[in-house]
Amino acid sequence: MKRRQLQEALWVAAQAHESMLRQKARSRWIQESDCNSRYFHLLISANRRNNSLEGVMLDGTWIDEPHKVKEEVKVFFSQRFQEPDYCRPRLDGINFQTINQHQNSMLVAPFQEEEVRQAIWDCGSDRCPGPDGFNFKFIKKFWQLFKPDVLRFLDEFHANGVFPRGCNASFLALIPKVSDPHLLNDYRPISLIGCMYKIVAKLLVKRMKKVMPSIINEAQSAFTEGRHLFHSALITNEVIDEAKRSNKSCLIFKVDYEKAYDSVS
Repeated sequence: MKRRQLQEALWVAAQAHESMLRQKARSRWIQESDCNSRYFHLLISANRRNNSLEGVMLDGTWIDEPHKVKEEVKVFFSQRFQEPDYCRPRLDGINFQTINQHQNSMLVAPFQEEEVRQAIWDCGSDRCPGPDGFNFKFIKKFWQLFKPDVLRFLDEFHANGVFPRGCNASFLALIPKVSDPHLLNDYRPISLIGCMYKIVAKLLVKRMKKVMPSIINEAQSAFTEGRHLFHSALITNEVIDEAKRSNKSCLIFKVDYEKAYDSVS
């Protein structure tokens, strides 16, 4: 009996170790019944080499001193989240679609326990944790223990509309966009945020998805369920072909916003 308990404990520890390796390796193909620690260690080492920031090019000079690199990274990304021009353009004369009273009541209603549970279970279990150090696999396993605190946190957020200090803190991971990065523009910043922030975001997104079809214009082809970005390319090709066949003039205007998501407030 004791031997069997030890075997079970060893198996649980092995599963926990493998779960940690899956998170670090960001690999999804391996199944629960497989075990290939050597593969994961090799993949982790390769990711560390590829994602390491040895230095940056600044005004034509290569900088590799850690404190100077840290300062340059801080300055560079701090500027990305600043808005120097507060005089924003106004969209006058446009009648935007609005939601009705029933939809508004649904959006601002208090969070229900089953709604919260569903939102948590919809989150990936083995994603990289944020500053709080927890992932959703841990929260799901000990949900009965976490539930009172999570529900109390959401009630306070619903009543006050603000996060406690530090709740939206995040780790900023720099992922290379090219094989040999030299400039900070060659890195894509990925924010690793805590679970509580993700829960609130998931709850709000699931509610907003219910009203989006009634307020988003049918011409928008992205960021809405059932619509895809490639629809725009197909429609553009059809417009160009029709203009050529009918020998009509055609004006196509394409705009690409640099750091678009980092610039939205």
